[in-house]
Amino acid sequence: PFAVALIYVSYAYTGWNATGYVAGEIRAPRRTIPRALAVGTLLVTACYVLLTYTFLRTVPLAARAGVVE
Repeated sequence: PFAVALIYVSYAYTGWNATGYVAGEIRAPRRTIPRALAVGTLLVTACYVLLTYTFLRTVPLAARAGVVE
């Protein structure tokens, strides 16, 4: 299970790592890259929170009782 969990960590790291490769192709990297990383992080966080909220509102509390995953 730990090794499988590291796959998702690898995907996350690859996204942050790729930022360095595109920095040379952007006109104003000191301004654009931090803004893009912040907006991207906020969008992913909003999607995650919205999806979690949807799951919690859709499944009744009795069906979730005692379920770990």
